[in-house]
Amino acid sequence: MKATLSRFSFILALVFLSFTAKAALLAYEGFNYETSVVGTLSGLQGGEPVCDVGWAGAWGHEYISTKDASSAISLGSVNKTGVRSTGNKAVFYRRLWRKLGPEIRRTEGEVWIGFFYAANKTKATGTIQLQDRAGVPVTVTFSANSNLKLGSVDLRKTPGTNQHFLLFKVSFSVDGNKVSLWVDPDLTNGMDEGVEPSAVLETTDNWGLTGIQFVNNSATTNSYTVDEIRFGDTARDAIWPIVQSVSTTIILY
Repeated sequence: MKATLSRFSFILALVFLSFTAKAALLAYEGFNYETSVVGTLSGLQGGEPVCDVGWAGAWGHEYISTKDASSAISLGSVNKTGVRSTGNKAVFYRRLWRKLGPEIRRTEGEVWIGFFYAANKTKATGTIQLQDRAGVPVTVTFSANSNLKLGSVDLRKTPGTNQHFLLFKVSFSVDGNKVSLWVDPDLTNGMDEGVEPSAVLETTDNWGLTGIQFVNNSATTNSYTVDEIRFGDTARDAIWPIVQSVSTTIILY
């Protein structure tokens, strides 16, 4: 009985610590699902051992089994020095999307968004869309064999088929939001605010964030990989969330 209580108390402490570790995030998805998921990714939510948070529902996936090659949860997380990663990753064809819950709407301040992304073949072409109720205020054109673009701003960088870490900062203002994008920043010592972004997009509207969508325009022949999606109040939240200190008692019998 004493051993059982001891293990139970320890498990409760771990659950509490895990929850507070995620509390700094506005939303997280690490695609920590079983690799037995092959085909449609629609309906995925949760994940183990690190669960997702901050979403209004499950993933939606436009998938046609008679036309697409197999989408799947693939073994192993994408890694980069300075970025926390765990579990597995998603490989998809066509279109993948998810809604935030609650929506993010501000007239000042900033939100950071980070994730891994890769085109799995040189002919893959697609877009990454940050969504608002009124439409798509921010689009990144992501093609393996042509330059990345943030809206109409040319980053003069061709992604190829390598894995990339994309880091966004959305600066909110009543006069119009500004979006900064870093592609593969050096995060060895964390995110230095002095590092110049790869591109900056000025907008004239104070839009909000309701979700994210990945559109694969070469749906039937090529796929993309995505992993470790984070929305947070700081750069740290989007790359390496802090495990908050928690005062708790573990009773050992």
